[in-house]
Amino acid sequence: MFADLHLHSKFSDGSDTTEILVEKLLAAGITTFALTDHDTVAGLPSLIEAANGRARVITGVEFSCMEQGKSCHILGFGFAPDAPSILRALAHGQELRRENFRRRLAHLEHNHGIVFSPEELAWLSAKNSVSRAHIMTLLIRHGYADSYQDGMEKYMNACKDSEVRLGAKEAITAILDAGAIPVWAHPLGGEGEAHEFPEGLLPTLLAYGIRGMECYYSRYTPEECDGLIKLAKRHGLLISGGSDYHGTNKTVALGTLCADGHPVSRERLTVLEALKM
Repeated sequence: MFADLHLHSKFSDGSDTTEILVEKLLAAGITTFALTDHDTVAGLPSLIEAANGRARVITGVEFSCMEQGKSCHILGFGFAPDAPSILRALAHGQELRRENFRRRLAHLEHNHGIVFSPEELAWLSAKNSVSRAHIMTLLIRHGYADSYQDGMEKYMNACKDSEVRLGAKEAITAILDAGAIPVWAHPLGGEGEAHEFPEGLLPTLLAYGIRGMECYYSRYTPEECDGLIKLAKRHGLLISGGSDYHGTNKTVALGTLCADGHPVSRERLTVLEALKM
């Protein structure tokens, strides 16, 4: 059987409700999974309720961090949804997300003359974890961009340097304090990013207490996955894997843990064994 430990729902920037997401996962034969919405755990209760014992649900979250001037996402697995340390870090992350949201809107207005209606701004502000993907939805709707990637290149990449985020240490510490497992997400880069390994970052994350690495990822070639697995084993890190599924907001399919589409059995994900503790 198969697992997918990197999924997003409407509670962050995915298109599926948690109820629909669960049914899609089960229909695909994925019976072990983790919801890892960006900087929120609001979807966990409804996901667990929808699964209703039909699958192994692992509590998860994805912290959007910045470390050494680089984007660095940290996944947390296996915590109580009301863990105080997680909630404190999430509250700080949401505060920074709102600041980034304001900066992105100001960038669009001042540099491109793009202003959204009061109704659209209310829709954006109501999101649990407002993100570039939500803004991109409006840009595409108004014809300013043809796709997510097109919108990123035309509008959003230019204001990346001004973003403010949690430090990786804060996220990792919060996860460890909750008795959970911190994992470095897509270490070669995420959606639309160049696949480059930030050499100086791993020693820092190891010092902070990182325990795993997302070696299987939907955008990585088999060779890239193999290289990450070797690196993880060299440093005694647990191996994780996920699709980074966002529903219709991205093109990746559920359960895609490698760019060639070949299935990856859950036995290869050593983080799952550690989560049985």
